[in-house]
Amino acid sequence: MNYEALEDLFLISITHTPSGKEINIHATSFKTVNKVDKTSIHAFLSGFEEANMEGYVVKYTKGLTNSLRVKYKFNTYVEKHKGKSLSETAIKRSMKNMESINLDNIPDECYAAVKKIKTQMEEQFQCQRSKIENQYLKITTQENSSPRDVIEAIKQSEHSSILFAIHRKKPYDMLVWKSL
Repeated sequence: MNYEALEDLFLISITHTPSGKEINIHATSFKTVNKVDKTSIHAFLSGFEEANMEGYVVKYTKGLTNSLRVKYKFNTYVEKHKGKSLSETAIKRSMKNMESINLDNIPDECYAAVKKIKTQMEEQFQCQRSKIENQYLKITTQENSSPRDVIEAIKQSEHSSILFAIHRKKPYDMLVWKSL
């Protein structure tokens, strides 16, 4: 878990694509993962956590070519990284500023939560945008409305800055985000 200055790749496996057979990874120049041979891997892993390790990649093999790999993260790793998940506030702030969400140093287990918050925010944005665009259409399609009447109606709205941007054919997504 504490990698200090280590920035490296660890080779987990190599599969020969046409045959589906695994190739010996220890003959490469890459750093490789340690191999643990156990009959009952679950019993082994459930009671064993090693300091400074994330966990294991467990390979279940069926026959010569069928295998499945599963990440087994130690509880200490998951607990330590819970605090590193992005807060809902941080995600919303990034989205309101139309910035990308930085997922560096965030464990894979937190991606689903980030995606859920991001989806909710995008839905709120689309709903708010549609509401404001409909308000603009209502203002501009009233019978007997002069250009001055349109301007006065826009001024009366709580979303006047967005409505003026729409009216002037200017970009307004950033304004909608900030209104959320």
